[in-house]
Amino acid sequence: MRADRLVARHVLGASLLALTVFLGIDALSAFVREIDEIGNGHYTLTMAITYVAYTIPRRIYELFPMAAAIGGAMGLGGLAPTSELTALRAAGWSKLRLCVGAALPLLLLAGAMFALGETLAPWGERAAQGVAIGAKSQDLVTSNSSGVWARDGSDLLNARRGAFIGGAVELIDARLFRFDERGRLQSITRAEKARHEPGGWRFSKVRRFRFEAEAVVPETQPEWRWEVALDPALIAMSVVRPRYQAMVELRDHIGYLERNGLDSQQFRSAFWARLFYPLSVLATALLAMPFAFSALRSGGFGKRLFVGLIISIGFYYLQNAVVTSVELADGPLPLAYALTPLAALAVAWAWLRRSF
Repeated sequence: MRADRLVARHVLGASLLALTVFLGIDALSAFVREIDEIGNGHYTLTMAITYVAYTIPRRIYELFPMAAAIGGAMGLGGLAPTSELTALRAAGWSKLRLCVGAALPLLLLAGAMFALGETLAPWGERAAQGVAIGAKSQDLVTSNSSGVWARDGSDLLNARRGAFIGGAVELIDARLFRFDERGRLQSITRAEKARHEPGGWRFSKVRRFRFEAEAVVPETQPEWRWEVALDPALIAMSVVRPRYQAMVELRDHIGYLERNGLDSQQFRSAFWARLFYPLSVLATALLAMPFAFSALRSGGFGKRLFVGLIISIGFYYLQNAVVTSVELADGPLPLAYALTPLAALAVAWAWLRRSF
């Protein structure tokens, strides 16, 4: 219907405008922070710009829930000064019907943001870290699609992925290539994991292959220690945080940690946060939309912007508090991430139904 298109156009326009403003502020702040890093190793102004550009998809994904809440309030409220909101109400459109019509296009856009968070955002984050780390560590450490790479003298370390486990950096599916002074490969050491310890790295469930003049000699060891002064902080910089990883990566991490009897709560929390992302966007937007009516009709742009900010920020902190409480109680994480948005939807529904 034309009325649905009118509402959708105003709400989506306001949401995208808010997203653009927030993204500009966030990216500019990140760029200012990166300026302080220029001169660290081979890090240049061009690399700082490239770093921030690669992180744009992730920033869009993170900022959209706030933009949706503001867009919901501003988009519907923007129909009031021109009396379009009054005309729609006079034509028999209830507040609930108007809000549902505004929420549906936002939900579709939330689905697109969800896809962005599963594809371009994790890829961009890895690429950004590869640019920054490779320059700042003077190519001793780098990160790309094949994992983390680090060099120490004639040794070359590669790991498919890494994680912070128990306060230490742990590399998963690690390989160490050792070369002699003439650049010939001497050995390959492969381990299920490599964990940093003072003075070196401890490889677990190790298979080694030594290349001799006439044969390749395989060895199997439960553990092997790599004595090296490689700074674990450089490796830690290349580890993508769980909240920046795609769900398939998080699922792999969770499976690995649980198979080895390790704590996977951080990764499970990030997994469920991603899964409930569209529901959270819908909840914040619907909770803000009722404020587009009544007092906000004369409140103008500033009041609607303030309401959207308060609701989105309040929702964020409330959900964090609920999730933290459930984690401390060792409760079900799906319930923790579903509880706040479902409660917000119930409040919005009751509010709109009461003033039907």
